[in-house]
Amino acid sequence: MLASIFSDPQKFVRCGLLFLAYVLSLSIFLKLSHSLYELHFDKNTGRAEIDIDFNAYMTGALIVKNKPKSLYNAEVQRHTQEIYLGKSLDAFLSFRNTPLVAFMFIPYTNISTSSAYLVNYFVQILLTILYILLLTVFVGYKKFLIPLALIFLPTVCCPLYGQIAIVIALVLLVTYHLVRSDKYFWAGVVSSFLLLKIQYIIFIPYLFLIIKRKKQYFVGLIISLFLLVIVDTLIYRDFYLVDYVIFLVESEKAAMGTDLTGLFTVTAFLRNTGFPNNTSYLITTGLYIASLALVGIKKSKVSLEKIFASIIIFILSLNFHTALVDLIFVLIPIFILANIEENKTNFLILILFLVPMASTFGLQGLAGAILFITALCLLNPFSKHKLPI
Repeated sequence: MLASIFSDPQKFVRCGLLFLAYVLSLSIFLKLSHSLYELHFDKNTGRAEIDIDFNAYMTGALIVKNKPKSLYNAEVQRHTQEIYLGKSLDAFLSFRNTPLVAFMFIPYTNISTSSAYLVNYFVQILLTILYILLLTVFVGYKKFLIPLALIFLPTVCCPLYGQIAIVIALVLLVTYHLVRSDKYFWAGVVSSFLLLKIQYIIFIPYLFLIIKRKKQYFVGLIISLFLLVIVDTLIYRDFYLVDYVIFLVESEKAAMGTDLTGLFTVTAFLRNTGFPNNTSYLITTGLYIASLALVGIKKSKVSLEKIFASIIIFILSLNFHTALVDLIFVLIPIFILANIEENKTNFLILILFLVPMASTFGLQGLAGAILFITALCLLNPFSKHKLPI
């Protein structure tokens, strides 16, 4: 193969340009990501700025390390975060994940605060690169996809925030691969880890609808969910689920770190257009149920690849809390559509690539509505036949 490249000048030039594109895009990714890291890191205090999610994870880790039963106590979280950041807070970033997630961050509490954020930043960089490489293996390789993925806005921002969104992205990607490989038991086991970021548990009913051997999937899912709940309960030193759900509801407000109008969801779009909170949630729930019905109807008419792409987009737009970093999931449908040999998918890829840019203009809610419409376009609900795109 190398001999053919060197013997053909045109092929040599094309390969050289492609290599330069990869190097340039990787350099841009690392440079932009590092610039954001430095911009949001206070060298005087050795801590990340208050709006960085890593602070919330460290808050959870410190509480679980010292008094785990207080993990979902808002005042304890506020007080712990004030001590960690070394300042009093009018509003704070609440820890809104399971005890296991907090436990995973405990090692960072054993090193200096500045080192903890830096180490987590590098871990996030490595996980992001792994995710992109696995996309090419599990979904398919196209020459332009890796540079596109590296300069994708959520890709650049993920390492900055120190979120576990990249872990959930890997869970979704591996689940996709297992379903395509007919390994339904293991698909159930892996998809259970969506519990770590509980708003994405809405993915599971979609998946249950489209898989062939539902019993195998269900057994893997239930066993793994049971074990995860047991582990979380042991970490919390009590049954945690009731306290956790109550805390999730109570913490969905600005004073505890949630900008309700700045989320990439249909709910945020409805809220921004004047609908009351309860009405927005009710409409979104109705759309979720309708989307489940649509997936059930279309599963025999649309390829598994397209239907999986639409499900990823649905769960982003129809859950109640999708932030910019969560849009790293969008790379899965982008790669899927790019590997479908149909020209009309290019327009949808462009939309998906540009959607995160809405955060620059404060139009996240509108972007959530666009995501929902894009998912509908993939399923083409008004056609009885296979999609033309």
